[in-house]
Amino acid sequence: MISKSIDLLPFLGAGLGYRYQIHNDILANEDEIDFLEIITEKYIGTSPRSIDALTEMAEKFTIIPHGVSLSVGSARKVSKTFLSNVKDVVDILNAPYYSDHLATTECPGIDLGHLSPIQYNDVTLKYTVDNINMVQDTLGIPFVIENITKTLEIPGSTMSEEDFLHQLVDKTGCGMLLDVTNLYTNSVNFGFDAIERAKQLPLDAVVQAHLAGGVWHNGKLIDSHSESIPNQVWQLFEELIPLMPIKGALVERDDNYPDFDELLAEVKKGKKLLSNTSSK
Repeated sequence: MISKSIDLLPFLGAGLGYRYQIHNDILANEDEIDFLEIITEKYIGTSPRSIDALTEMAEKFTIIPHGVSLSVGSARKVSKTFLSNVKDVVDILNAPYYSDHLATTECPGIDLGHLSPIQYNDVTLKYTVDNINMVQDTLGIPFVIENITKTLEIPGSTMSEEDFLHQLVDKTGCGMLLDVTNLYTNSVNFGFDAIERAKQLPLDAVVQAHLAGGVWHNGKLIDSHSESIPNQVWQLFEELIPLMPIKGALVERDDNYPDFDELLAEVKKGKKLLSNTSSK
């Protein structure tokens, strides 16, 4: 249980997801970017040169390690070897917290290759709680869990995703990473009101937000991280800020990189929206 540590996390401001394609631009605009977020798995089993570069970056920026394969929603316990590797990265960064998704990425013996939704019931809750507690005990810092996009609901749920997240926060003291784009994307594809659904989430545990743009494909909105952040996502984020003790907002871009000034403009917009938060 690390809930009190969530309250003590530092205010981060507005940041950008680190990708090697924009490495030089990030360094050239160091004063405009409050923090970075890396994909943790890219620094596990990598070359000493990459670790040296990460160490140098950590001297210039606060860097949040963000995972994509922890699979806390799996019945199988999180791998101790994997967690040990994550801890190595966390320690290099002196990271204030570690984040990953409310999802499963595997079945026994099978790597699913993507973030898959889970059943929201008491059985799944128990092993998700156990996994999060194991993560926090091993890393010694808070775990922050992110909402995902989904194309379907898994049969067998006995509670809503929002209730499930409330119980996770209550039972583990973890924080929440609110992916505003994921929330918006699901609202479009499933036809619900994003603001009303957001108000059912444990907003008092939100530590960080993700902001990104997506594309339409076969009549569905896809969270591709390849486009500018749409106005609807900015508006949703702005309306939710007063309801959250948020510490940081991060712009995500993974493809179709624009002129870097466009990404900086999004970071600056995030910074402006955060300027009136009570979390500073």
